[in-house]
Amino acid sequence: MSTESFDLFERLAQTDTGRGILDRLEQEARQRDGVAAQQHWTAEDGWIIGYTTSRMRGGPHDGKFVTQALKPMGKGARTGKAVEFHETYRRQFSTRKAARARALALYKQHSPKWAAKHPGVR
Repeated sequence: MSTESFDLFERLAQTDTGRGILDRLEQEARQRDGVAAQQHWTAEDGWIIGYTTSRMRGGPHDGKFVTQALKPMGKGARTGKAVEFHETYRRQFSTRKAARARALALYKQHSPKWAAKHPGVR
C-alpha cells in the first residue's frame, strides 16, 4: 500500500467544481474576518503596526476602522527575519483619524529612533 501526498488546494484549482469550492471558501473567510485597505509599518524591534484606511466590510468590525499590532514569534524573531507573527493588539474605532493616531502611538512605542526624530507626532 503506497501513500501519496498532494496539495488539496492545487488539486481543487484544477477543476471547475474545485474552483467553485475555493471561491466559496474565500468569500466565507472574507465575511468572517472582514476586508479593508490597510497601512502598516515594521518597527525597529520587528513588530508590525497597522491600521485600516477604509471602513471594514464584513466580519466583527463591520463599518469600523481597526488598529492592530503583530509581534514576531518563533525562529528569526530576534534577528528581524521572523516568518511567524501573533496578533497582540486589535481595537476598533469609529474614525480613521483615531485608528491612525493609535497606530502611530504604538509605532512610536516600538521604534525609539523614529520617535526621537519625530517628537511632535503623538
